[in-house]
Amino acid sequence: MCEPDIVDVRNKVQKKFKTRGYTIKVKALTKILSFLNHFQDAKDEALDLHLDELQHQSLKASILDKELVHQMVSLLWEIEVVAAMERTHSSDTQVSTLRII
Repeated sequence: MCEPDIVDVRNKVQKKFKTRGYTIKVKALTKILSFLNHFQDAKDEALDLHLDELQHQSLKASILDKELVHQMVSLLWEIEVVAAMERTHSSDTQVSTLRII
């Protein structure tokens, strides 16, 4: 990713958080950008998922720090792992079904 792309993503993240009423600290922003780098083709969707999950949390303040973002990223990784396991299980079931036929 070249430098202008990094700046664009950073600005987009800050804008989306601000639109939803959050202020994000620099270290928290860095953590989110690191998380989003794992979703090259789905950064917007991953960011929206992160913001949606934040809205379900009972936050003490609208200023997001690194610790809170770390908790959210960990939760989202857990969700991703479970979803991947379900996809694997689903495809295994489909393969088994095809073998029976």
